[in-house]
Amino acid sequence: MDVFIPIKIFLWLGNDHVFLILIWAADISAYFAGKKWGITKLAPEISPGKTVAGMYGALISGLVCGVVLNLYNLRYGFNPMVAADFILLSILTVLISVYGDLFFSVVKRQRGVKDSGTLLPGHGGVLDRVDSLIAAVPFFYGCIYFVNRLVS
Repeated sequence: MDVFIPIKIFLWLGNDHVFLILIWAADISAYFAGKKWGITKLAPEISPGKTVAGMYGALISGLVCGVVLNLYNLRYGFNPMVAADFILLSILTVLISVYGDLFFSVVKRQRGVKDSGTLLPGHGGVLDRVDSLIAAVPFFYGCIYFVNRLVS
């Protein structure tokens, strides 16, 4: 039996965009919440631009995205338990993505690199666009696999 069947089913149902929407919405929300209400720095030695308010904005965005994406996926017959699991998974995935972003910031600081590339000027490079994705992908799809195993 193929152990990746739950992930393949998730992607086959057209849900491959769910993960990207979740992370991008969290990144955008963190930026704007941090700009609007950010006073307390999250980790000033690691990444001076990140604020606690930005992290809360990202987590709230994860909650909202989890609810909205569940409503969108009701057409596939998600039951309430799976929906609740998905909302929790969304929030935890966003938290992991924040830590992934901080981890790559630490690595860049240790290497003395401000920008990780020049392909995207003003954005710090491609690594800055995908650092949260790199950390959150294994967690998100691993949890989808295990939740599917628990409910089936």
